[in-house]
Amino acid sequence: NTNTFNDTNVPFLNAQNQRGRSVMTSLQFHPFVSSVDTSFWHRLAELKLDKYKSSDAPIPIHGYYSSGSLHNLPPRLFLGRESFDEQMSPPPQHFSCPGTLLNTNTFNDFKKCDKGAMLQSTAAQIWEAMTNEEALSDPSLLFRFNLLTFADLKTYCFSYWFAFPALCLPALASLEERPMALPTSPLSHAAEHLAGMSQCVHLYDAACDAPLQPLTRLDEYLRRGCGDDAPLTIVIADPCPLPTHPAWPLRNVLALIARRWRLCHPGDQAASIPLRVICYRATEPEKSLYLSLRCPLFTSDDVPKAVGWEKNSKGKLLPRTVDLAEYMDPARLAETSVDLNLKLMRWRLLPSLDLERLKATRCLLLGAGTLGTYVARALMAWGVRTITLVDRGRVSFSNPVRQSLFCFEDCLEGGKYKAEAAAKELRRIFPGANTTAHRLTIPMPGHPVQAKDRDAIRADVSKLDELIQTHDVVYILTDTRESRWLPTMLAAHHGKLVMNAALGFDSFVVMRHGVFPRDDEPEPATPGAESPATATTTTTTTTTTTTTTTTT
Repeated sequence: NTNTFNDTNVPFLNAQNQRGRSVMTSLQFHPFVSSVDTSFWHRLAELKLDKYKSSDAPIPIHGYYSSGSLHNLPPRLFLGRESFDEQMSPPPQHFSCPGTLLNTNTFNDFKKCDKGAMLQSTAAQIWEAMTNEEALSDPSLLFRFNLLTFADLKTYCFSYWFAFPALCLPALASLEERPMALPTSPLSHAAEHLAGMSQCVHLYDAACDAPLQPLTRLDEYLRRGCGDDAPLTIVIADPCPLPTHPAWPLRNVLALIARRWRLCHPGDQAASIPLRVICYRATEPEKSLYLSLRCPLFTSDDVPKAVGWEKNSKGKLLPRTVDLAEYMDPARLAETSVDLNLKLMRWRLLPSLDLERLKATRCLLLGAGTLGTYVARALMAWGVRTITLVDRGRVSFSNPVRQSLFCFEDCLEGGKYKAEAAAKELRRIFPGANTTAHRLTIPMPGHPVQAKDRDAIRADVSKLDELIQTHDVVYILTDTRESRWLPTMLAAHHGKLVMNAALGFDSFVVMRHGVFPRDDEPEPATPGAESPATATTTTTTTTTTTTTTTTT
């Protein structure tokens, strides 16, 4: 929000009546404006997918605001990626305040959330901190905030609504004099020390060697009494640039003083006490304010009403929306959406599903026809990213109606090579896919190789052996039984998992070959590292295991 203020639009607060006498004017506060960096939303998306999942439990977060405001901007509460850190350190001349994030799972839950109850619940926490003195040692507890969100991670659109709860005093705080700029004096020099302190509220006592006193001494000063001749003076870091208005945090500081006065003077019938406030603005000290006012006192121990839901950019009490899709790489957005579907499945149905292991699995598909194209798409739908296709055939006119990765244009001019066309189409469907293609001839038992082709066949076999070694799972999806023999033997030799699938006119078969060694079994021996007898025994054992698995 980059709206700036125009001083000519600010009303003259110290109005006069017709006889020329000064009239007490109510003190007004400028509310916070949320300023959320895009890194906050990116971090929320990451945590939603990997940590929070389907939980809608409240999440502690942190925001921070500055002492003063540059470029005449409104008082802003900043949130970024670091807002989710358990221990967040705000930048220099900024002060942290705790918040609670409630991220709903559906937009309907977002709309139906009881926002009044949420605001009042946080107000009760602030009131409790005032009562049990926690707010005296940690004034940031006075500035708790709420953030209600719904994250649509498929479109990267976030709906959100901030609340900055402020406790309502029994009456409006009134100004005794017009707000004035802080004059150069020992008071202003003392206020300058606030910029280097971690707490945003202090008491001022000129009689002390260190004029800025901690808020923990508030009750001591209140018990001394606060008459017109010796009013209590507080110093607060103020993020508002207006010459006549303090920012939102002062509201709850006044409520704290009103609450602690009543606890220190339970039988006192006073309706208000005089107060002096220094609103220090470190970024532009010359704009700091000096306020003389009367602070109303609470008459009840009940939690007062709270206000504070943020208005949207049109000035209405409605949530805001930020659409980050246009700022994101479309390929990255597609990858996030694909992962989201799988994570939703894991959260709800298969908690043990290891999606990261699936994503890292390297799959080798031998055959890019009817089986190969459908298996490739199914693997991609399950989150597999690395798919290598092997086929030496070309796309014919009969293929596109049966094989999902080809179209009519792939058949023209003699037809494109199937492996290359399929790999390209997978990347077009999902840019996050890591697909490669190879044109290889697989030798088959009973099919002699002519002398002129032997060197090429040896090269193809060497490449096939290399591919099988560098992949985790081998899918054998070729047209004939004979073409499956060599890949099966190579995969068994290298201890790879094999999925062997075939289609008939009215039947099909799927077989799983190969098992990983159990913890109590020795690791497979390196070829050539042991005697021939031992090597034969190892090979026989592997073959027996494979056969048993296949039969089962």
